[in-house]
Amino acid sequence: MGVNLIPFSSLRSDATTAAGEVARRKNEAEIDTNTLKNQKESKLYDIKQLKEKIANEERVEETLRRKDDIDKWKKEIEENNARIREINEKMTKGLEALDRLAEARARLREIFDEAKSQLSDLRSNPERALGSNPSDEDKKKLEEYIRVILGEIEDEEKGHKQAEDELKTSRDKLKEILAKTE
Repeated sequence: MGVNLIPFSSLRSDATTAAGEVARRKNEAEIDTNTLKNQKESKLYDIKQLKEKIANEERVEETLRRKDDIDKWKKEIEENNARIREINEKMTKGLEALDRLAEARARLREIFDEAKSQLSDLRSNPERALGSNPSDEDKKKLEEYIRVILGEIEDEEKGHKQAEDELKTSRDKLKEILAKTE
C-alpha cells in the first residue's frame, strides 16, 4: 500500500519494482530451518553413536572383533555425512536466498527514504506542486496530504523493519546451524 501512495511517478515505479523483488525473494527464501536443524542434529548424533560403537569394538581383542559390524557402521557414518552435506547445501542456498532478500529490502528502504526526502522538500517548497503564490488553504491541503502519505510510508517501513529484524534472526540461526559439526 505504501508503495502505491508515493506521489512521485519515477519513485513509485522504482518502489513497485523493488516491492515485487521483495515478494519474489521472500518466496525463494522460505526455508524450514527447524526441520533442517533437527535433521542435521539427528545425523550428527547418529554419527557420534556409531563412532562410539566402533571405538568400543576396537577395544575388544582383535580376534574377537566384529569386523563386519565395524565396516557396516563406517558405511553408515559415510551415508550420514553425505546426508549432512545435502542438508548443509540446502542451508547454504537458503542463506544465499535470505541475503538476496535482505538486499531487496534494503533497496526498498532506500526508495522510501528518498520519497520521504522529496515529500519533506515539497513541504518546505509548496510552490513546486502548487505554483507561485499558493493560497493558505491549498498549502494546508498539501500539508495534510504530505502528512498522510508520510504516515503511510512510515507504517510500511515499520513492517519492513520488523521483517528485516526477523530475517536477520533467521540468517544468524541458519549460520549457526550450518557451522555445527558435532
